[in-house]
Amino acid sequence: MANQDLAPQAIVIFGASGDLTKRKLIPALYSLAYRKLLPEQFAIVGVARSPQTSKQFASAMKQAVKQFARDPFRQDVWDALAAGMRYVGTEFSDDAGEDRLGQMLEEVDAERGTGGNRLYYLAIPPQAFTDAVTEIGERRDREGWVRLIVEKPFGHDLDSARKLNELLHRWFTEDEIFRNKTLAQLNDEKPLGDILFAYDSTDLSDAARAILQKDVDWMKKWPTTKVMVEGHADSRGTTEYNLALGERRAKSTMNYLVSQGVQASRITIISYGEERPACTQKTEECWAKNRRAHFLVKPR
Repeated sequence: MANQDLAPQAIVIFGASGDLTKRKLIPALYSLAYRKLLPEQFAIVGVARSPQTSKQFASAMKQAVKQFARDPFRQDVWDALAAGMRYVGTEFSDDAGEDRLGQMLEEVDAERGTGGNRLYYLAIPPQAFTDAVTEIGERRDREGWVRLIVEKPFGHDLDSARKLNELLHRWFTEDEIFRNKTLAQLNDEKPLGDILFAYDSTDLSDAARAILQKDVDWMKKWPTTKVMVEGHADSRGTTEYNLALGERRAKSTMNYLVSQGVQASRITIISYGEERPACTQKTEECWAKNRRAHFLVKPR
């Protein structure tokens, strides 16, 4: 099961008795174990309200792997994975239960050599995030690193997502947080910057290149993400000319991304010409806003 090049770690799954854990998370971890892509020092600690023992949890997860894993079931692979499985039954807001979890993790560190490194996966309803994040933050260890994965939906609108971000940043740095969001939420946050073009031009200005370099860095950080680049024009010129100009702008943007190491297969382009203006007034200031390339994150 082991890959000696990977850091020791314990994965702590909040919501471990739910369907996401049974159908996706544990089968995915089994697939990694099957391919020897898990660390040598590794453990899984399930946390949920349901009362059960570690042995019962492992037994239930074994059945989940047999039913939902994409790889054939092998007893030796399962035995190695199950040897590091533990379970703690508790309410997420229960201090005594969180203390038991902390004690369990200390035991796991001693028995499995996980070194205080924690990956917390919140496979729980949004209304339970606050209690779980607060309990984790208040008890985070001084030794080892922490990563936190927050399952979607990440809030129910932009305002609630921002409030959840504020809570997360009380305890964790941005580099420690991984969010599973809907595409609509992600695009509302505009992780990729739009660029502007001069009148009737497809050339990239220095300011545009600076923005695109940040976009390149973001795409390299998230290497499986795909994007749509929309090319836009102002309303001067014919419809046909502006559609062609928008396409050239989208291609110019794409070509720069590819020249900086982003795979072309991750990028799709489309032109809307003058059809989707960012500003509708007939002024030079408005026209300048409409001469742009706009990014959208796409489904994988």
